[in-house]
Amino acid sequence: MSTGSMGATLKALHRFLPRAMEASRTPGLAVAVVSGRETVFAKGCGFRDKRRKLEVTPDTLFAIASCTKAFTA
Repeated sequence: MSTGSMGATLKALHRFLPRAMEASRTPGLAVAVVSGRETVFAKGCGFRDKRRKLEVTPDTLFAIASCTKAFTA
């Protein structure tokens, strides 16, 4: 993927995330896009704790339990 098309794709992803969160009623998420060994996009959206207004950052750790089985299976 060329640098220009990568930039356009990442901008589209940035615009898409809030709409997807609203549609799926997701309070918060973190996304990273890696190309080769380089992180080209990292963003936290929404809240990890809505009551205390704690925002998600690219470094937020989530308890995902057994969900990693789907990544490795």
